[in-house]
Amino acid sequence: MDQIEAEDPAVQVALLGLTVILDRMDGILTKIVYLSTLRDNKAGTYIHPSLSRVHGAERTNRALAVCHRDLFRWLVRAPVSQYVKELELYMRSAHNDVVAEWRALQSYRGTIPCGAPRFLSEIYSHNMESALLILQNRSSYREGLAS
Repeated sequence: MDQIEAEDPAVQVALLGLTVILDRMDGILTKIVYLSTLRDNKAGTYIHPSLSRVHGAERTNRALAVCHRDLFRWLVRAPVSQYVKELELYMRSAHNDVVAEWRALQSYRGTIPCGAPRFLSEIYSHNMESALLILQNRSSYREGLAS
């Protein structure tokens, strides 16, 4: 998480605590999904039970927002083949095949950080849809071979 920077030194300390948590997770997408679950979509703020208690709600919110933004921007710059790898890592860690559900419901849109520029959100969504389609076709191909 070297690329994550915060202007406020107190937020930087909260980021270090967050790094300890995120370093246990496999894949950037897994981390993005995790951070998305910590966001109150109505208020657009992030809450983490232990980090908020230690660092305060505002610093933790800022640290989580900075981290979510930076991880999202990293993935947006990646090729579709990286999205495929990230989806595979996420599904492995979640023990859940999300391909059909995410394609049908576009659930991945809920992982986009608040305030992300529209063009980045569109690139992310397009690449995610392409990766999901690749994984769906791989699955269909394997099923066809098994028949």
